[in-house]
Amino acid sequence: MKTTTLFRPVGEKEMILIIESDYKKFPPRLEWQPIFYPVLNEDYASEIAEKWNTRDEAGNYLGFVTKFEVLEDEVNKYPAQNVGAKNHNELWVPSEEMDIFNQAIVGNIEVTKAFIGKDFKESTNSEIESLILKKKKKLKLKKCKEQLQDWPQKGHHIMAQFDDEKIIVYQSYRKEIGEFAVKNQ
Repeated sequence: MKTTTLFRPVGEKEMILIIESDYKKFPPRLEWQPIFYPVLNEDYASEIAEKWNTRDEAGNYLGFVTKFEVLEDEVNKYPAQNVGAKNHNELWVPSEEMDIFNQAIVGNIEVTKAFIGKDFKESTNSEIESLILKKKKKLKLKKCKEQLQDWPQKGHHIMAQFDDEKIIVYQSYRKEIGEFAVKNQ
């Protein structure tokens, strides 16, 4: 049983419906939505979630990137459509074929990223709030006087924050020192 990994950017309303399905299926399309368009790479899904979903009041200014596996035979029914840049590739699944497409999903739909728009206030859904807390990428900021209390008082140190995707370093030293540190890590 071969599968293909697909991605889909969604707003809050669609994410709630996915949660209600126990992360098993995507909701039916609305009357005015003739196609369901999963995308072929996470970067493109992230771009949509961050640049479109976070500006959409109907989606509560939230964008989620979902990742899921679909039986290859089902995916092959729909030729990839390029809709812009080189990596803007998606499948166009007619809305009337959503039930069959959902049946071809293997395993659970996973949330890989969450993006929060500047106009987001809060969600009334506790699972959405939990997803936001798990997935949002935000530096932990403190006022300088507070931060100094947590820093070592003596010696040479590199202060940083990290998560699964990045390391953020506070640089208060010459450029050559930073380059040496990166080169010799």
